Amino acid sequence: MKSKFIEKIEFFFVKLFFNIFSRLSFNATRKFCRTFFVFIFNILKKEKNFAFKNLEIIFKEISKKEKKKIYNKFSKIYGELFACQLKFPSFNKEFLTNCFISEGYENISKILQQKKGCIVATGHLGNWELFGNSAELRGFSLNAIYRPLDNHLIDRYLNEFRTKYGMKLISKFASPVSYIRVLMRNEVLCIVADQNTIKNYIFIPFFGKIAAASRGFSYLHLKTGAPVVFAYSLVSEDFKYYSYITEEVRFDILYNNMQVEEKYFLDCFYNVFNIDIERSEYLKKLEEFKLMYDINDGFKIKDIETYQRSIKLFESSFFNYNDLDENYKIFVITYVFHKFLESIIKKSPENWLLVHPRFRKQPSGIPSPYV
Repeated sequence: MKSKFIEKIEFFFVKLFFNIFSRLSFNATRKFCRTFFVFIFNILKKEKNFAFKNLEIIFKEISKKEKKKIYNKFSKIYGELFACQLKFPSFNKEFLTNCFISEGYENISKILQQKKGCIVATGHLGNWELFGNSAELRGFSLNAIYRPLDNHLIDRYLNEFRTKYGMKLISKFASPVSYIRVLMRNEVLCIVADQNTIKNYIFIPFFGKIAAASRGFSYLHLKTGAPVVFAYSLVSEDFKYYSYITEEVRFDILYNNMQVEEKYFLDCFYNVFNIDIERSEYLKKLEEFKLMYDINDGFKIKDIETYQRSIKLFESSFFNYNDLDENYKIFVITYVFHKFLESIIKKSPENWLLVHPRFRKQPSGIPSPYV
């Protein structure tokens, strides 16, 4: 816990920083921040190593030249987003309403007619403050779950202009009852659900690796019946903002329409990494899984003959989404969301938070890819 004196010193410099940039135009601030973060991210070795490793995971065959190119684009976009933070106090309603070239707001309108609220699951793609306020000004009552800053003075200061047009913020440390009340009021609850997590997590396959993921929005969806959409925002190479919102995601239909091979893989994965069992039994199942799938090469099948026999046995006990228990459904929902993210990140990797050690948390017996 920081002392109040340290918090006040930090707050003083943050306000000073904002006041300095308030004298510059938005375009001048954007250009400065892009240049600054290209410089900063090239001297921060730890963050650069995380980003390069993440790019190797996303794109199995990628040259060093291509990694540098994507990382440079990412640095500029990060600078663009930081510039938006600095200039946010000066943004007016007209700018926030029209800053995005948007698709899919009608999907939320349609869902809210069901009177169950709407869960918007998103990842670290683009600018959630701009996206949230833009949605609010378009007539949606939006509530975003966020992590409060350790410095309460800075957190309160930033939230004053983050919320000045109606967007509401709910701490990620708040009671789940707070989230449920939002949905009961038939409002929109926005959850960023793609970070590495060390509490209340499950393991899922992501880009051919094992990753820890929050159970949060999946659990809320099952408990409340609130429909879910996926959303993301992007910054283009010419620094224009785009936002996209999908239609309602029907997890039951998506699961039931999966090929038997995908269902079998998910079943094997779930029963090894997400079942609470004795360590000796876990290690036995882990070895069996590693004999079938190559965990170091995108879960490629290693033993074709055994795999084909196992698939036939699995088909005889084929099950549908409604046959799954709650924990299995949470796993499936979280997997479907991350599979969606994969498709977006592969197309626009520079918009994802590349410097985040997404794959750090691993099951027992499996080393972190960052080691």
